[in-house]
Amino acid sequence: MNRNTFFSLALVVLLGVIGYTWYGYLETPVPGADTERASFSKILTEVRLLKTLDLDTSLFQDRFFRDLEEPQEIPQPDVTPGRENPFAPFK
Repeated sequence: MNRNTFFSLALVVLLGVIGYTWYGYLETPVPGADTERASFSKILTEVRLLKTLDLDTSLFQDRFFRDLEEPQEIPQPDVTPGRENPFAPFK
């Protein structure tokens, strides 16, 4: 048996072992899949509850809310500005 035939046969056997092992892993159930499914259904139920949410908008009809006004003048901070570029080296 020459060298190329031996390596070809070894490669076929190796691929067969890898394929058999991989196929065995495909058949086994994933641990924790039931808990993931349960948590997903719980989240889905909460999302469905959000769709049926009814907001109380009576606040916007309140007299005190309607009497609110925007301030006419924007208050300026009482700080002195620093250097234009604080990362520039000192001269």
